Amino acid sequence: MFKSLLLLFNVTGVLLTGIFTSDDILFDHRIPATIQQGEKKLIELTISKGAIQGFAKMEINLPMGFTASPNENKDASFTFNGGQIRMVWMDLPKDEEFTVSYYLECPENMEGQYSISGTFSYVNENIREDVTIEAKKIMVEKKAEIAQYEVPASMDDIKVEAPFEELTCERIISKISDTEYQVKVIVTNNSIVGFGRILETVPANCKTKSINGAEAVVTQEKNAIKFVWFEVPKAKQFEVAYRVSCLTPESSLQITGQLSYTEDGNPMNLAITTASTAGTPMAGVDTTPLPQGKVDTTKAETTESQAQTQPTPAPKKTDTTPPPSNATEATKKNDSATASNQTNDRSITSIPDPEVGITYKVQIMAAHRVVNKTYMKTKFNFADAFNIENHEGWVKYTTGKFVNYTEARDARVTITAAHQGFKGPFVTAYNNGERITVQEALLISKQNWIP
Repeated sequence: MFKSLLLLFNVTGVLLTGIFTSDDILFDHRIPATIQQGEKKLIELTISKGAIQGFAKMEINLPMGFTASPNENKDASFTFNGGQIRMVWMDLPKDEEFTVSYYLECPENMEGQYSISGTFSYVNENIREDVTIEAKKIMVEKKAEIAQYEVPASMDDIKVEAPFEELTCERIISKISDTEYQVKVIVTNNSIVGFGRILETVPANCKTKSINGAEAVVTQEKNAIKFVWFEVPKAKQFEVAYRVSCLTPESSLQITGQLSYTEDGNPMNLAITTASTAGTPMAGVDTTPLPQGKVDTTKAETTESQAQTQPTPAPKKTDTTPPPSNATEATKKNDSATASNQTNDRSITSIPDPEVGITYKVQIMAAHRVVNKTYMKTKFNFADAFNIENHEGWVKYTTGKFVNYTEARDARVTITAAHQGFKGPFVTAYNNGERITVQEALLISKQNWIP
């Protein structure tokens, strides 16, 4: 009987001791079975600690070359040094079970199977207890090769945007008499922001008078009239109007003019085309003849110096150089398409704004000469904004600017499908504006490649 009681006491003591041993602390360290070279993954670790409280420390040992960064610490301090993650709690969470997480990043030059292990330490009745976290295996797989179209032999938000609407500026001339005319200049698909100017020049024996300035500062000098805005009207379409009085009849009134503005900080000029000439005045127009005699060279009440408190952009020459063909035919000298439109041409932005950090673009074409927006729209039906850059002896055309590689990749797919004339658009990468390989950019920005 005594032996039986003694045996029961010993067994009970063992069981009671087991309740407080480290074996009661359970860990669910969710390490993935595989990871690719250069890949970054979120790792979660659930700790079932029971009633243990107070100070605790956890150390996770990573294979040499792997790095880690914090995500969810549950009030622990997080450090990573020498291949080891260390999380320290001055007081463990009250919950009997909680989850912490961190980012695990694999280096580019590793391959094969590795092990991740750890230790959890806490204090029980002033005695340090160490619990081993079961080691987990992880297989590092070789990263898939980037497709060849990322480095083609031939030849920069891109989301599908609204149809391109070309800015136009047209002139309508209405004849009042043999020596009197009214002129209306209409700006359509207005996309100008900020400064703008319309300059119209009439024959030498004629003078002008403003009728409708659309809130512009109007100046008149000799045989010219100028409308200057510090802020162009925001309407999609707006117009100005003026009258022309000549000393002698004009069989066909010849007027030249241009719309000047800025785009991305660059001066732009758009020739004004004559849309029509009518034999009767336009409705609602003052037809009172201007005084005849010597042409009035007096300026309007607002002087030219007042109008030029903001500098006027210098005219930009129209590019008449024959354009190159598509990327694969860039060295051919003859191309049936015309590189510029003499009467309605918008210059392109050739120098992008300074860039910071890693960015991605889509290269659509490379050539040996510069072409403009009109050429791009006519030959390739491409009306989105683009930049040009000189690289390795080529003039390269890129579109878009993305922080995420996946957005650039999606843009490339969209452009390839929508513009069959481009021979293999592909993603390019930049570090602070300097062109680098996509692989380098992905490594620096810690992003994944997607085919």
